[in-house]
Amino acid sequence: MHLLVLTDFSPAADQALAYADALAVQLHATLVLLHVQRTSILDSEALTGSLSPLSEGEIAAALLQRRNGLSAPVVTEATVARVAEAATAAVQRYQPVLLLLGRPAATADSPEVVGHTTALKLLGHLPCPLLIVPEKASAPMPPQCVAIAADNQPFTLFPQAEPVVAWLHRLPAQYTIVHVAEPEDNDSAVVACRQVMASGLLPATAHPRHHGVRHLSVADGIAQGVQETEAELLVAQVHRHTWLGDLFHHSVTARLVQRATLPVLLLPINGSSSIIG
Repeated sequence: MHLLVLTDFSPAADQALAYADALAVQLHATLVLLHVQRTSILDSEALTGSLSPLSEGEIAAALLQRRNGLSAPVVTEATVARVAEAATAAVQRYQPVLLLLGRPAATADSPEVVGHTTALKLLGHLPCPLLIVPEKASAPMPPQCVAIAADNQPFTLFPQAEPVVAWLHRLPAQYTIVHVAEPEDNDSAVVACRQVMASGLLPATAHPRHHGVRHLSVADGIAQGVQETEAELLVAQVHRHTWLGDLFHHSVTARLVQRATLPVLLLPINGSSSIIG
């Protein structure tokens, strides 16, 4: 079992790697740490929206430094290619159960960098779950409180999500279903909870809490619900058509990830659910 982590050696990437390492220990998985070297300072595919070209020796040293600090087994790779080509090749080669990527802290110059980088848009095309780890996240591993964003529509999970879902089932965590409704609508999460349980996303023995939020914005409502429930991990479902299209062009998904202060696990689904797609 492999977890694929993309790195540009930034603080955000290092945060994602630390989280991936702790998760890999729990899953008895091997990390694949991939650095894609680009050559243009104007490169739109830089993982964090910026680029600092390094020599081969500097890249090797940076990978070794990070490898030496890990607890889980790790394979390191460096290549000069387009991010799309390199990541797709790594996915085909290692068949990872999860891709992890750091989300840099917003700045005045790039407040929405996550929504516009080619790397994140690329990951929306790959058929496995995606975990975004904010640079400033201090969430524990394993999480003790997991929020699951859901609406009232049925959905089914892709088979690629099974190892990650099995990990969720084993967590000694409190699960909370966060349901966002229009201000004038009923914000009960009972139906949403029923759809989550029917999908198999949670174990049959789970007794998740319900948390309804009334808000004009789905993404902002989810963010509010996450804060109110003191969640340490947010799980959201992404439609198949959105996942295979352009995930981060969708405003709800982009805004949700950009606003998140905790790790966000995105799972590809089939169904009519409208929480993200």
